[in-house]
Amino acid sequence: MDKETLVRDHLALANLYSNGKGVWWKTIEEASKVLSLTEPRVSVQQIKQARAVAAFPAEVIRLFEKIGTNTYVRRKIIEAKECLGWPEVVRRASTLKPAITRAERLAILSILAGGKRTKKAFRGETPLALQKIYNEGLENGRWKNLSQASKELGFTSNFLYKAMDICKLPKPVTRCFPLDSISVYFGTELLKVVNLLGCAEFERRVRLVEENYQHLPYKAKLAKVKADTVSVVTEIKARHARGKLIIELHCDDKNGKLTSRQRELVSLIGTTINTFNNLQ
Repeated sequence: MDKETLVRDHLALANLYSNGKGVWWKTIEEASKVLSLTEPRVSVQQIKQARAVAAFPAEVIRLFEKIGTNTYVRRKIIEAKECLGWPEVVRRASTLKPAITRAERLAILSILAGGKRTKKAFRGETPLALQKIYNEGLENGRWKNLSQASKELGFTSNFLYKAMDICKLPKPVTRCFPLDSISVYFGTELLKVVNLLGCAEFERRVRLVEENYQHLPYKAKLAKVKADTVSVVTEIKARHARGKLIIELHCDDKNGKLTSRQRELVSLIGTTINTFNNLQ
């Protein structure tokens, strides 16, 4: 097999890489350098794509062992896997004979990827799940960028861009709003609030909410973060008795911090009252 054909045939290239590992190279990068000493060059991405094809189910691989594979074959099989799932693709493959000619290869691909498809409800996926889907597509060469991925998955580029931006939220935020539990729509609302408040102020409010309202649903937590002030005071009662003002503060103190620092709290309140008294 000449080298140009070898590079196009994913199965042959993957087999060459596996046979040479530990003998001529240790990593994909080293293999790329060695194999690129003569034309045509063999990129790291080409080797990764070849290995991705070699990892397909054996029932699928056997159909192309004689005729070989190329980028179109790889793309169509991945498309079939994404739309139908491996069990259905394997079931179809098990009824077919290996391709010998290019025409037979095309016919096989038509059967594997054709017919009624069950589309994934990508819009219902969490930002973390969409990030995983996108990264897997990059690794196996299904797409090269967010724009191509959006077209393949069937939604606007803005939707996928938003999902990727949501996944970049800082850890103090994602601990309160886990990326594997929220929707892209909810995450978009998070981003709006971050842009409005600034990252530092947003994180401060999130930590305060998490300390005092950790059992609230996500929507209610976000409402607390968006509020002008996030207060632990739930009720204030005041009454006069014998020339004195008696004030009762009812506070949320689930973590016990206020209870353990009562003296400091009383001191702060006293200082505040003195300040009011001194105002002209």
